[in-house]
Amino acid sequence: MTANTKGQNWAFGAVDGQPVRMWRSGNLTSRQVYDALRRPREQYVDEGSGERLVTLTVYGDELIDAADSMTVSANHWKGQPAHVYDTAGRVTFQYDFRGQTVKQTRQVFTEIETEADWSA
Repeated sequence: MTANTKGQNWAFGAVDGQPVRMWRSGNLTSRQVYDALRRPREQYVDEGSGERLVTLTVYGDELIDAADSMTVSANHWKGQPAHVYDTAGRVTFQYDFRGQTVKQTRQVFTEIETEADWSA
């Protein structure tokens, strides 16, 4: 549990120390979901009106089955985030053979009044 001047925060961590669920004063909860390799996969937020998926990370490993393997290997996505969907839109990454980011492209929502919910 941590406390600061803006309210109280509570966090529940997994055995490996990664946060699983967080509560903040003001009726805000956050839940993090990890994949089998313990990489952040999904983040859910509940502000009192129901839980919604606000961040979704798609790793290159997942795209090997779904897309052609040439695209995955050309962008060096294996083991790396390929796409991150968040409240602003989507970020797509490209890496060099060492795993360093060489290109990052953001596509933003054109309708700013709509809240992101990537659960569909």
